[in-house]
Amino acid sequence: MQCPSCHFENMPGVEACGRCGAVLRVASMAIDVNPPRAKRKGGHWRAWYPFLRRWQSAKHGIAPILTLARQGLDEFSRTRPTWGLLARMFVPGWPQFFAGDAVRGRIMLWGYLAAMPLGLLFIGTFFGSMLIGSALALHASSVVDFIFAGTARWPIRIAYLILCFVVLAGAIYVPAHWAFSQVVVPQRIARTAPPLYAGDVILYNPSAYVRAEPRLGDVVVYEVPAGRTPAAVGNVVYAIGGLRIDRVLAGPGQTIEIKEDGIWVDGRQSPWRPLNEELLPLSLKLTVPDGCHFIFLSTDPIIPAFRLMEFAVVPSNQIRGRVFMRSQPLWRLTSFR
Repeated sequence: MQCPSCHFENMPGVEACGRCGAVLRVASMAIDVNPPRAKRKGGHWRAWYPFLRRWQSAKHGIAPILTLARQGLDEFSRTRPTWGLLARMFVPGWPQFFAGDAVRGRIMLWGYLAAMPLGLLFIGTFFGSMLIGSALALHASSVVDFIFAGTARWPIRIAYLILCFVVLAGAIYVPAHWAFSQVVVPQRIARTAPPLYAGDVILYNPSAYVRAEPRLGDVVVYEVPAGRTPAAVGNVVYAIGGLRIDRVLAGPGQTIEIKEDGIWVDGRQSPWRPLNEELLPLSLKLTVPDGCHFIFLSTDPIIPAFRLMEFAVVPSNQIRGRVFMRSQPLWRLTSFR
């Protein structure tokens, strides 16, 4: 058997060349000239090859960024305020009490307890917004104070501030705002229309009619679809639309009749009147369609009196809530039935 490397003639059956030591076993093997084929499912892995090749190339470029991020996370976990402070951030001033700064803690706590209730009392006014904003600023100051005391570098401070504010908003203020807005919504009166005056703030409950129908005598907030109406004198045309406030006088299917001696509903005299009784027509008889309520619009300063009846039949789906109080100004505080 001749060695393919040095051409030395070796004895048959020898596995290694006696001169150069080359392996002779391969020379006697039968090698298939056709390469092995990939299996049917093996082709799917070949589609990932360009991505993996690009990832290996990009990994060298982003390696410094990953290193900096890893170092930042290590520093973030080492240089943080104590868990005792973080757990007490939900109450303004409590972290300061825990850290031994009672004076600053009292300022933040009592300032918050004074500003937030007053802000809710004057809700719907600029003064109320200022008070609520001041209360939120005091709570934020309490968080900023103990974050700055427990950290040294600005990136770490900013990261902790964002984290704390997101937790506070998600745990307290967003749920509180949602729950409050389900039962109380302030509405500021823009134009004077007795007995409501410009600057008054009325409060209404938007959830009052989710599971119930408006009752006779309820003062409600409802929406008038956008439309156009001419003035009583001249060629002035007003665009009418938006929210209006008045009292429900009759319900679906009821017959309302207005006479000189009062308002009659289904043959019985009603004790209820619109908010401005002076604008009532002298006579009227009407059967309210199904799915609608009769609400005489007596508190609109724009619509001419002779056209108010066009807006009196209100579909039930346009009623937004029940008015229960005029909260501002305090000397005109009124509770509506």
